[in-house]
Amino acid sequence: MNLADEVLEYKKHVANLEVDNQLVHIKTLENIQITVELRSNGYYVLSSTADLEQQGFDDLNQLLCSVSQSYRDSFTNELFSKLSKLSEEN
Repeated sequence: MNLADEVLEYKKHVANLEVDNQLVHIKTLENIQITVELRSNGYYVLSSTADLEQQGFDDLNQLLCSVSQSYRDSFTNELFSKLSKLSEEN
C-alpha cells in the first residue's frame, strides 16, 4: 500500500489532504495547516500553524485527534454510525 492509499480514509474528515512523495499536506476544518513526513517510525510534523506538544505520531489519526476537534467529532460520528449499522444487522 502506498502513502496516498494509506491516508485516503482521513480525507473525508478534513478540509484538504494532499500527498506529495513522503509528505502529507493537511488543512483541518478549523483551517489549521500541517505538513507531515512519513518516516520509518511514524509521522513527523515538519510545519504546523497549531502549537503541538509533540512532533512525532504513530499515525495520522493520533495527530489529527490532537489538533482538531472537528476531526475527532467527524471520525467519532462515522465510527458510531458504522457500529450502529452492525448492531442493527445482528
